[in-house]
Amino acid sequence: MTSINCAMASALLSLRAGPVTMTIAPGFGARIIGFQLDGKNVLLEAEAVAGTDNANNFGATFWPSPQSAWGWPPIAEIDQGPYTVKLIEGGVVLESGVGELPDGARISLIKTIVALPEISAFDITYVMSNEGERALSLAGWQIARVRAGGLTFFRLGEGGVFEDKLQTVHRDGVQWYEYDPVVVVAQGQKTFADGKGWLAHLDRDLLLVQAFPDVPAGAAAEGEAEVELYSDPTHTYVEIEPQSRVEAIAPGGKSKPWKVRWWLRRLPAAMPSEPCSPELVVMVEALTTP
Repeated sequence: MTSINCAMASALLSLRAGPVTMTIAPGFGARIIGFQLDGKNVLLEAEAVAGTDNANNFGATFWPSPQSAWGWPPIAEIDQGPYTVKLIEGGVVLESGVGELPDGARISLIKTIVALPEISAFDITYVMSNEGERALSLAGWQIARVRAGGLTFFRLGEGGVFEDKLQTVHRDGVQWYEYDPVVVVAQGQKTFADGKGWLAHLDRDLLLVQAFPDVPAGAAAEGEAEVELYSDPTHTYVEIEPQSRVEAIAPGGKSKPWKVRWWLRRLPAAMPSEPCSPELVVMVEALTTP
């Protein structure tokens, strides 16, 4: 059964799909602040970074790609600003204000989240609007922050890994990142790779899986990749970051909808959970294979 609880745009909003709950903060970038199975949250919570220089780096958010189009910090209206809320059957449509890039380009975002109770999953669809007067070349970029530690893995695409400061390991077509604080230096570390349309993260017995359209090798935004992983230098969180293929968005036009499906599952007690476990890959691909 799907349930929706939304008192106002500034309040939290919860969607349920079976035993899995997604919690959104419409008043703060429509940020996904909770993805919970039986009350256990797999996402990094705000309390973990409160009072630090990374106080806004929690939960899951969206940025336009490439980062070279806006630098840092992220576009406030999309990453942190209030979104309008429209309830739909089984879900919600959230629309940002208009944000401006350093070069004067203007964009906004529509984020549609729908619960899928029949499979205990959620679909999140992102559409960017070009609010300016010149064409833009952008891709979608979803950033989900999880607690430092655990095991992150994805099937490697034909483009391979082209930067790997996190020192991932390749085995049987799958790339594995087991968190190692020794590898994460003062500036943080990142890995860029071509994937095959899914990305998974294991936090103890919780398995977070995200599936998205595969990006052909060479079709990501300039300087970016279909799959990016980042570990912050304070050893607090890891970012798992899928991206869509880059596309031209005409003035007044919209990007093609980019859908990311989220699952959260508890690992069977007898299943091996070490790096390079074929059982983990089988579990993920049973979910993500149409």
